Amino acid sequence: MALILVGLSHQTAAVEMREQLSISGDDLTQALRHLQQDTDDVQECAIISTCNRLEIYAVGGEAARVRHTVIRFLSQYYEISAEQLEPSLYIKADTHTVNHLMRVASGLESLVLGEAQILGQVAEARAHAADAKTIGPILNRLFETVIHAGKRARYETEISRHSTSVSHVAASLIARCVTSVDDTTMLLLGAGEMAALMGQAAVDHGFRHIRIANRTFARAQALADRFASTPVEWQQMYHHIAEVDVVVAATGAPSTILHAHDLRDALVSRNGHPLLIVDIAVPRDVDSAVRDINRVTLYDIDDLQQVLDNNMDQRRASIPAVETIVAQESAHFLEWLQIRDVVPLIAQMRQQVWAIAEAEERAAMQRLQLDEREEEIVHRMVHRIVNKMLHAPTIGLRDHASQGDADKVARYVRELFALE
Repeated sequence: MALILVGLSHQTAAVEMREQLSISGDDLTQALRHLQQDTDDVQECAIISTCNRLEIYAVGGEAARVRHTVIRFLSQYYEISAEQLEPSLYIKADTHTVNHLMRVASGLESLVLGEAQILGQVAEARAHAADAKTIGPILNRLFETVIHAGKRARYETEISRHSTSVSHVAASLIARCVTSVDDTTMLLLGAGEMAALMGQAAVDHGFRHIRIANRTFARAQALADRFASTPVEWQQMYHHIAEVDVVVAATGAPSTILHAHDLRDALVSRNGHPLLIVDIAVPRDVDSAVRDINRVTLYDIDDLQQVLDNNMDQRRASIPAVETIVAQESAHFLEWLQIRDVVPLIAQMRQQVWAIAEAEERAAMQRLQLDEREEEIVHRMVHRIVNKMLHAPTIGLRDHASQGDADKVARYVRELFALE
């Protein structure tokens, strides 16, 4: 039985190719059914589809045929020639497939090392395959094991700790600088993607008093509605700066929007109350001369980058520990897979021996004419003998299977017990 992976990712394919091959929701379920029903070569299949990867996991009889079937499916489904696809594809089989999926679920193969979202996406892939009824015992056990590995990686190591998100690092920095998150008032400048991420990070860190200013008031209103915040007019920006504890600049402006001379005028009414400004915009929103203003503390993207770099170094330091978990869980699954191959043989061997033992027991009972108590004694004796005789070959088959040489031992057992 072959376990095949055909996929592409940010490491092998340009974003244009990844966008063209993206698939989700009901389309994903239909694609799974189409792949399995279109051929007898694929017995089980599951698809992981994210913005950074598309991976098809398939179980079938012959590796080459399964691989060919999956590539043909991709070509037909997306109407892209195999010649165009293949330079972006990676293909793995058996142990390499298992190890790769373990690494994916553990965050080792992500664009951002250790990102947490991929584990949920792996679980979603399993759920989609279950809905499509294309997942069987092998892929079900594989996905179950890799999800467990991914959870272990995040609970037992630092691989997903220490944020690598600018917005979350900024929110964490602010939370450390202020006396009380609950009592802090924040002014967020901007209403684009970066501002939205910052708003979410601020809410996640417990900030509740947030004002949002944007040149287009309607956009400030829309973003404020998302976070139960207060939209304010852009023209009143300096008025609000005079009142708040923290300013976060996150616009997409091409040049500086907060100037030192304007800020000095706005701070007159603060009576010396300190102001924290965090500028996460690129290009910077805040004039660097603001650092020279008394009672104002300014952090910009370069300051945050030092934190991000340190956080990433701590994640990288966790890689060996995560790889140990990957190796352990891969070994557990492969042992199960190898033992699974001899389970039918063990059942056949035990069935045949028991059939012979029970037939001989019945024949003996007919000749001996024993009473009920004596028949029970003979019956238990036969059971004990058979179980003891079968114990060693059963354990031996399992042990040899886990060591990878089950095929040779299986041939011997079939010959010894005359099994077909």
